[in-house]
Amino acid sequence: MSAEETTSEENIRSPQQIEHDIAQTREQLTSVVDELAARLDPMTLAGNATDQAKAKATEFAQTAKETAGNYAELAGEFAKDFAEKVRETVDDAKSGDQQALGILAGSAAAIAGTLALAIRHKFK
Repeated sequence: MSAEETTSEENIRSPQQIEHDIAQTREQLTSVVDELAARLDPMTLAGNATDQAKAKATEFAQTAKETAGNYAELAGEFAKDFAEKVRETVDDAKSGDQQALGILAGSAAAIAGTLALAIRHKFK
């Protein structure tokens, strides 16, 4: 018997072997189709999108909270520094410092003008 005849005879499969191979291939294809159907299911896709949106919203909220906290801290420091500067200016004005008196007079005029405009706008 030649090598070609032996190889050819080894490659011959019985009907049962062929049916077994077809059944295995069918099971594999069924598994793949089922997995694709699960991945592409509208409810699954909607659930995934919802989960992603919630994660992004949570991340955004955390970032906003941190940023707001940082700005609140800066505003507090600014207000504290401003209040200290006002106290110093008032103390200087009490001591007769002309520049401090001018600053306080200008500030009072600006506040009075702002109030007058607000009142005028309200009654228009």
